[in-house]
Amino acid sequence: MRPLSLHLGGSLLALALTACGDRAVPTQPTPLTPDHIDRLTCTSVCGGVGGGGGTIPLPPLGITALTLANGSLPIGGVSGSYTATLGNDGAPISGVALQGYIVQGATRRAAGGVVVDCHVGAGVLPTYGCQMSFTVTASNATSGVGTLVPGSAAFELDLITPSVTLTRTVSVYLIPGTFGAAVPTTLDLSGALTAATLTLHNDGVAAVPGLGFQATVKQGSAQRLAGSRLLACGVAAPGTLPGNSTCVMAMTLALTSASPGTGTLVACPAVLQLQFMQGARVLSTRSYAITLIDTRPPGTHLPATCTATT
Repeated sequence: MRPLSLHLGGSLLALALTACGDRAVPTQPTPLTPDHIDRLTCTSVCGGVGGGGGTIPLPPLGITALTLANGSLPIGGVSGSYTATLGNDGAPISGVALQGYIVQGATRRAAGGVVVDCHVGAGVLPTYGCQMSFTVTASNATSGVGTLVPGSAAFELDLITPSVTLTRTVSVYLIPGTFGAAVPTTLDLSGALTAATLTLHNDGVAAVPGLGFQATVKQGSAQRLAGSRLLACGVAAPGTLPGNSTCVMAMTLALTSASPGTGTLVACPAVLQLQFMQGARVLSTRSYAITLIDTRPPGTHLPATCTATT
């Protein structure tokens, strides 16, 4: 019997509270067949033993469909999302939850859990079931064992009831989602060039394409682009992080109040935001406190009256 663990950096109750914006919609009944279940675990009994062959009858519930919004997940980066269709050919069941895991060989890390919400009461799976969407995270900081690395893996979703746990899995590809950065403490509104140093690691064997960075300076309601660049790792194609490698690259930053964006920046404290991206998709974001200066001649810029920058 496997213990039921519903924790991911906090209690399941906390996870349930964060799910208020997730929608669950009633669905018409979908006949349940054995291919809706990848694994079945019983807390006590599964409804008895069949005659002769000693088979366990199929429970009247299951995950009839499971899809990920993206086929890849950044390790330690932003969360993805999934949609699960939950079927129930029997009476309503209380005390039902969903718990996700990222599984890669012997590595198994919690990926997000939530109390089922089909709009008939928290934790109640009604007859005919419902469809739910929630977040999924790939991280080595969550509960579990082993270390996730870029490459092929599986997203496992457990439908947990007081008497039985039913599991469904789909394939997912893990990619790097974190980076290190050494950034300047000041940026000049004159457009003078400065540089940040960015560091990326790939502990997997496969190369990851389409990677790059974007820098934005934010100050109150104003924000302006300070630079962008595809990943540059030696002889690798632009944007490509080779397998089993560490890439260190420089990114040029330049800023004026006419840079793409909105609002007017002044010589005051601000925030430099670095986004690690794959194409147009943001994988992770880091923010740094900086100070804007203005070395343009007097009379060519606004006087600075510094206020909060967040």
